[in-house]
Amino acid sequence: MQFINRIIVLFKGGTQAAAASPSMCIFWLTCSMGIFSFGASNVWAVPTDVAPYGQAGGVGGVYSFVGNFGSLLGPIVTGVIVDTAFGYNGALIVMCVLSALGALLYMTAKYERLEPKY
Repeated sequence: MQFINRIIVLFKGGTQAAAASPSMCIFWLTCSMGIFSFGASNVWAVPTDVAPYGQAGGVGGVYSFVGNFGSLLGPIVTGVIVDTAFGYNGALIVMCVLSALGALLYMTAKYERLEPKY
């Protein structure tokens, strides 16, 4: 039962609350990245579905650029949040809120194929 409770805590408040030791923290972070990887193929299907025929590579490149721009800003924003009074807990709360917002937007968005402009 304790394992189920930790899974519930993991989904409610992030890995820091479920980790009792550094080894468990690494375990939970590994689990979260594994779960993240399950959805990666669905995310990459979106550019090919909305791109005009013959232009999926260009749309995928822009999609990749915008997605990887977060990799540039993420450590900077995390460092700024950690330096405030909120510390690492604040950074993890921001991460959870942004992840939930992204999931909500992904679930409610309507995708239609773009028509090329000549």
